[in-house]
Amino acid sequence: MQAVQLTVTPPSYTMLQTTTAAGDTGEVAALAGSRVEVAVTASKDLRSARLVTESGQEFALTGSGSDWKTDFILKVPEARIEGGSLSRSLVAPDRYQLVLEDTLGHANDDPVWRSIAAVPDQPPTVAIPRPGTDRQVAPEATVVLKVAAKDDYGVARVRVLYRVNDDETVRVLTGFEPAAGAENEPIVAEFEWKLGEHEIRGETWSATGPRRSIATRSPGPARRVRNGSPSSCLLPSRKKPRWRCSWRTSRNCSKV
Repeated sequence: MQAVQLTVTPPSYTMLQTTTAAGDTGEVAALAGSRVEVAVTASKDLRSARLVTESGQEFALTGSGSDWKTDFILKVPEARIEGGSLSRSLVAPDRYQLVLEDTLGHANDDPVWRSIAAVPDQPPTVAIPRPGTDRQVAPEATVVLKVAAKDDYGVARVRVLYRVNDDETVRVLTGFEPAAGAENEPIVAEFEWKLGEHEIRGETWSATGPRRSIATRSPGPARRVRNGSPSSCLLPSRKKPRWRCSWRTSRNCSKV
């Protein structure tokens, strides 16, 4: 075998160009979803050529004379791929060898094993540099958000979502897309969030929870006065007058 040429077409979302590498190494390293073409140039005319993987897959090369080729979609386990059928895909990591047979029926001895590897596509990263830290603001305030997102192969869209306290409903606040011609550049955008327009209210606490004790600072021993209400007061011990207090939405104390 004189040469192995690899032509790699990356997934369309990367907007990367097709590349061709010639030589005799034939090592495959590409993004999952790439279409890989393996072209073989033999030292003599061939009757057949096969690509056989260590995992047990086998593809027949097509061609004539000394030039033969095949292609496949590179994928990783449990990943969706663009185009092609599952019968024409190889799952990385794996290894393959090229088994050649000439017109006289002679096969190449001890074919070399070549690696098949998927280059990881890192997830996009996002940051909120402004305000940058947690803030306490009034319900009617306007908060300026600065959002920065980037990815190795460009960001198609950014959506800002929010949820109020323990409410399980997730709402879309706003979204950004890259400017024309800047699809591979990071997205940096600012947005004024007017809280009053999104029905966001300040936090409230219920006063009808479990019974609690409320202590007052005063000299002398103290005793607990209970009145059967959701809360009780701990007041200084006096013979007269006695006080009965309830603590619901406000504290009310009266003589008894």
